[in-house]
Amino acid sequence: MLTGDRGRSSRLGLGALLAGVLFAAAFVVLAAAVILVPANGTAHRSAGDLAASSQGASMAASPGSPSGVPTQDSAQASASIPGASIPGTSIPGASISTAPGPGSSMATASFADIGLDGAASESPVARTITFEQQGPGSVSLSLAEVASGTVEICLGQGPDGQQGSRCQTSGGGLMEATTDTTGPTIWTATLIGTSSQVSPVDVTVAFPSAAPRLSIAGFRFQGTEFGPYNGVDVTLRTSVAGSSVVQASWDAVRPFSMTVVEEAGAQVDQITAEDQAVTREVPVSPGSAYRFRLQNAVEVDDEALFLSATFTWP
Repeated sequence: MLTGDRGRSSRLGLGALLAGVLFAAAFVVLAAAVILVPANGTAHRSAGDLAASSQGASMAASPGSPSGVPTQDSAQASASIPGASIPGTSIPGASISTAPGPGSSMATASFADIGLDGAASESPVARTITFEQQGPGSVSLSLAEVASGTVEICLGQGPDGQQGSRCQTSGGGLMEATTDTTGPTIWTATLIGTSSQVSPVDVTVAFPSAAPRLSIAGFRFQGTEFGPYNGVDVTLRTSVAGSSVVQASWDAVRPFSMTVVEEAGAQVDQITAEDQAVTREVPVSPGSAYRFRLQNAVEVDDEALFLSATFTWP
């Protein structure tokens, strides 16, 4: 009995030992598994964080990167932002247009030594300049500084200049007017001395027109001894090649002379005759200026004569 019990006890102790060993082994494996899972998970998260951190660092660094090379994302962002083009290619206000309406250029006519009637004249007559503007824009009359005396300049629309007329009295200055009309607009300017004596004046007229047309009236035609009171001295500036036409008349048959000189000094046309009117057509070059002088060839004319003329030029 004692021998059998001792054998069973031995077998039970061996089984318990084996069970303990197996339990210990299982615990070790389980512990290893618990340790490995967090380790693998932590490593995975670190890789994602590095990728995200790398992407964020690239986006943050690209605008101010030393290389100056933007990433594709930042380049696309710049392309979609209005005004992100190269600076300096579009400067607001860098081009201020004072040009006349479509199809028109700025015509200019410069008058030299216009003798004006003053307040002391028995029957003062204003000098009249009429011109046609084509399209919208501004017109101007520039009166050079008057050596002595004062001048009244009036400017208005229509053949008589009464529509919207404005007047100013000065010893020199600029008068301007503007219209939004798309068609032709006729302007009329008058000049007369307001002091008892007034020195001859220089006046420049500027107006938008592709085919300039300008007329004068009330210009005295008193003979060579009267200088500024003898006809007209006007310089016309051309825009394109073509012909300039002058049509002039005066109150009685008289000997007269007319010359046309290009700004470089070449004489383009000359006529001396005796008549009460003259018409001349002169070929002109683009971008040049031509001086027209028409005078009464009589030395002193005792009759009060007045000249009217119309000039057209390209």
